[in-house]
Amino acid sequence: MRLWICSLLFYTFIYLICEIGRFQFSKFDKSKHKSIIIILEFIGTIQICAPMFDVNIIIESYGMTGVLIEIIFIEICNSYLLRDAYGDPCPIIGKLLNKKSWKWFSILLSTQFLAGLTSFRLAKYWWSLKFHPIYDEINSKENCEADLTVTLIYGMVIEAMGVISSKYIGNILEKYINDEMWNIVFNSISSGIICIMGIQLTGMYANPIVAWACTFNCEGVSHFGHFLVYWIAPVFAHYVVGNFHEEECHNISLNDKVEEKDEVEKNQIDDAKYESDIIDKEESNDCDTNEEISTNLNEKNVENDNNINFTIDLIDDKKKLQKKLGGNRIIKENSKKMDESSIEEEDCEEEEIDEEEDSSECSIIQKYSTD
Repeated sequence: MRLWICSLLFYTFIYLICEIGRFQFSKFDKSKHKSIIIILEFIGTIQICAPMFDVNIIIESYGMTGVLIEIIFIEICNSYLLRDAYGDPCPIIGKLLNKKSWKWFSILLSTQFLAGLTSFRLAKYWWSLKFHPIYDEINSKENCEADLTVTLIYGMVIEAMGVISSKYIGNILEKYINDEMWNIVFNSISSGIICIMGIQLTGMYANPIVAWACTFNCEGVSHFGHFLVYWIAPVFAHYVVGNFHEEECHNISLNDKVEEKDEVEKNQIDDAKYESDIIDKEESNDCDTNEEISTNLNEKNVENDNNINFTIDLIDDKKKLQKKLGGNRIIKENSKKMDESSIEEEDCEEEEIDEEEDSSECSIIQKYSTD
């Protein structure tokens, strides 16, 4: 079997394992199960680290051209397949500098170390299948050789410049190329070119966890030198280009985008609940106002009825009073008439008495005259 076919099968093997694992665990809610975030970080780091074990095999067989094609292919695959993970300690360190939790930083960093070791075990397992004779030679080697062939200071500068140049090229492409597919293609090509420019000097990993998985404890560099070149230099480069600002740390990896989506969904749920509460309150207030309006209307109706009854009573009373007044007037008129008639009778009686007196006087006078 040709070596490039074996390499292609190796990449397919790694990506298939990662996709199956990601499919199984992405079903769970990460906001409720924090362990799912750790598992997805473990899977994503394996996807980043494992294909890099094949680079030295390709460079020995196909040279720089083969490495360029390989890096471009790997970068394109990771652009589409890598998600829900950092796969790089630098963003985690940036979050720590932005006053994030030490506990969460330690958990994720330990997860990445474990994933790097697992990547090496997966590569060893693939080589043990002996699809190509070169795999037997790799398995027979007891010790590995470090990729650092320059001084520590020079190596730090090269690794830092690799990170900085990759960042600035990405910003330029994002500014002038709006199409996502072409942006990914040109970014992958630029990453391949940067890699082959420094691969014979430091390995040009530009990712501390990949360098640790592939070269840590290899002959040719001390642990302190490895830490300076492959850890301090990339972290410093990320700081220089501004990746450790809080806004950049939110956008630097797909895992942050997932967390932001979860936060947005939570906010949307909270907003929906808040809106429903407001609607319920408004409905209850409307019901209360309707009840108040109905009670007020009922009260007004009762008052109107009372007023109507009162006015009716007043009218009745007025009528009764008028009747009474009319009766009193009649009584008064009758009494006046009675009084007038009685007065007339008295006058008549007085006149009769006077006449009788006059007649009696006349009779007396006549008697005296006769006498």
